[in-house]
Amino acid sequence: MLAKKWWAEENLNTRNCFRQRHTGRYRKGNLTKQQINNCRTRVAKKEAQKQYAEANSEVKINVRTDKRKFVNRVAQEADEAAASRNMKQLYDITKELTGKFGRTERPVKDKNGSVLMGADKQLSIRRWAEYCKELLNRPAPANTPDIPAAEEDLPIDCGKPTREEIRKAIKQLKNGKAAWTDEIPAEAQR
Repeated sequence: MLAKKWWAEENLNTRNCFRQRHTGRYRKGNLTKQQINNCRTRVAKKEAQKQYAEANSEVKINVRTDKRKFVNRVAQEADEAAASRNMKQLYDITKELTGKFGRTERPVKDKNGSVLMGADKQLSIRRWAEYCKELLNRPAPANTPDIPAAEEDLPIDCGKPTREEIRKAIKQLKNGKAAWTDEIPAEAQR
């Protein structure tokens, strides 16, 4: 049985009860959903439901607390990674918190459009090779477009920029954007 990362070890038995609740086998002091439904008197059934509700709310509170502690701990790790400029660790932590893992794979289709089933990797690779050959090895178009040469060359100055051009470019920089390789933000250049 795999537990979520944020489940605390001391409350793992309670978590097992929480997981079993969905299958109708919630056991806390030998109390099950089936026993609640099989109570003979209304008083006994109400008492059993009350005990079940208390245990259920206790489990939910513990789960919420553990998850909050986990997220705070991971956020602290992310702050430390950002302070030490460890971008790989920061990216991994962000990916873990958002829960977006891996990539979705699209099925490979044959020429007719039907999906190639099975785990036959060689068949998929051969189909991809065939597709790329068809895509890249096309014959030249029959009638090529006739594009006339430009009538006049555009006046493009390839010399060094003037001070006025530099001032104008700095004014056009937007605030709050990431600094470039010189690590000087736009706000500091003004």
